[in-house]
Amino acid sequence: MKIFSILFLVFIITAACNEDEGVKEVKLDKDLKVESRYFRITTNEPDEYSIKITNKKSTQSNFKFIFNGNKLYGTIEEIIKDIEKMDEEFANEPIVRKVWRFTTDNSKHNHPLTDSAFYHLPQLFFNSTGFGYCDDRSMVNSFLWKVLGYESRVWGLSNHVVSEVLINGRWEMYDSMQEVYYNTKDGKVAGVEDIVKDPGIVVDPSNPVIKFESDIPNAYSEDVQSCYLSKNIYAVDPVLPRIDFQSEIFLKTDFYIQFPYKHKKDLKTAVINNQRQDQTDIMDYTNFIYFISIPSTGIIPYPLFIHSIEGNGSVSFDQNKAYRIGSKELNDKINKWDDLLLPLYFQSFDSIKINYLLNPIRFKMNKKNTLIIYGDNIDSIDVQLVKNPE
Repeated sequence: MKIFSILFLVFIITAACNEDEGVKEVKLDKDLKVESRYFRITTNEPDEYSIKITNKKSTQSNFKFIFNGNKLYGTIEEIIKDIEKMDEEFANEPIVRKVWRFTTDNSKHNHPLTDSAFYHLPQLFFNSTGFGYCDDRSMVNSFLWKVLGYESRVWGLSNHVVSEVLINGRWEMYDSMQEVYYNTKDGKVAGVEDIVKDPGIVVDPSNPVIKFESDIPNAYSEDVQSCYLSKNIYAVDPVLPRIDFQSEIFLKTDFYIQFPYKHKKDLKTAVINNQRQDQTDIMDYTNFIYFISIPSTGIIPYPLFIHSIEGNGSVSFDQNKAYRIGSKELNDKINKWDDLLLPLYFQSFDSIKINYLLNPIRFKMNKKNTLIIYGDNIDSIDVQLVKNPE
């Protein structure tokens, strides 16, 4: 099914209509291989509202969703397909450059939650956090390039990390933190060793990627140039495990999901400048809530970081040890961020609520929004625009 072609049509319809606040379902062709529903969601106060999707019938609903063109990624191939579909910034833009743009556009610089390697798994990074240091974003670039079949490596510079990809026998450097790459004097994308030989291309760039007239962007500053001047820089070939995740949402009767919603105001990390220090607040995040309404057991496999869990019951992450919800032991395990806590096995004695982290760049409520739900038994799904509690 050509989901994104339909999404484009939904945007056209949205632009053509001046809707009141709320949710309106858009009826399109039903002659599709996958059952699909399309919604326009309008609010004048996007920071005050979120979307609540509830199963109102007795049959379990299984579905995926696309919100404002973005979805939860289960596999690397889904990310690659979206990168390939990106509009070209110029004719025949190389796919390796699109990878750099995708990482740059869908993440930002902030303290990472953990220094564990799994933080760089692209599905987790783009679905759930979308923030990290230069090394985190460089690792993600490198992993995506390798999935595409390219050789790649990551350079540790002086107070900076950048990613490189091998193209036609030449190394090309792409920096997602500074949102830049540099050109050699003969117009080729420079590698780290090219910059080391001619560091002037940083402060006096030819055909700069970031356009400027007077104020010099940091990417072209002497501070960044100095990162390439140390004698102790080194290259590594990072290796990450290939993991596929389940991103389909399963909702039983009266179960619901809600997003993008900042449920908790405290998100802390102990990783500061790649050192373990006192916990520091992370302010720029949002949540994806999964609500279980009745005593139940099951598995939640979503590729998202768990922020917190509330309610009456227990959870396990390996089916060997159970943690009581609300216990210090469980809260400490979640807040250390050292383990990949999925899938989650739950046993609810009453209702429970799992608060996941959701990438605030990709999943942001706007004044006008589109939502596509597609899957099985989705006629039971109720979509509401709800005001967030104070």
